[in-house]
Amino acid sequence: MSWLLFGVALNSLVSCADLLSEPVGLVVEDRAVNAMRFEQWPQYACSSLQEENAEIKIASIQESSSIKGHYDSNDLGVFQLGELRAGRVKLTWHNSNTKVSRSLWLRVKKIEKVWVFSRGINSGKIIKRRDLKQKKLDTAALEGIKDIVRQRPLGQSVVKKVRKGQVVTYDLVRSPPLIVGNEKIVIIAKKGPLTIEAQARALTTGWELGDTIQVKINNTDTSVEAIVAGEKEAHVEI
Repeated sequence: MSWLLFGVALNSLVSCADLLSEPVGLVVEDRAVNAMRFEQWPQYACSSLQEENAEIKIASIQESSSIKGHYDSNDLGVFQLGELRAGRVKLTWHNSNTKVSRSLWLRVKKIEKVWVFSRGINSGKIIKRRDLKQKKLDTAALEGIKDIVRQRPLGQSVVKKVRKGQVVTYDLVRSPPLIVGNEKIVIIAKKGPLTIEAQARALTTGWELGDTIQVKINNTDTSVEAIVAGEKEAHVEI
């Protein structure tokens, strides 16, 4: 495979599945130090980037070299792959004997099934089955920028308005509130051995344990502050 031996054409996308399924041939490798020839960068990059249930494609988009001494295409060096971020990653090769270093910027496509919103949803809404669908997309542009929600986020709450087709990421959803504004809850007041329970209506939303909310006691015009103590439960001081 000539492109494996002499390099991939600039900006030409290569399928890692195709590359890794081919017999490599003519590979010179020092397994003691995990050394490879620079021209074997596609094989190394694909081996490092491949993931289960994802189709990876790579393309070289820019090369920079810092050469001190003589470079020979048969020289062995060690590769180092940087962090994939926004669909780009830097691959560096270094020969410690000749002091030759070469580096490539790679463009990466990562095709995989992810959860996306099947319609636009406003902030604060709880995600239901009809709000989601799976779709195959290139997610490499999100790498290092946003974390993708891998499990179907049913019952999660949307924290800001989302658009149809948007990939579900952790910055868009969170666990639902323990108490939702305008719902019926139980408030509990304790003083010494005395415990009093009463029905009330939450006037504001409480997301987590310890949040302060306003509640209105049933059959009264009185509203008081309460501390979220659990799902549909809050504590008040007396």
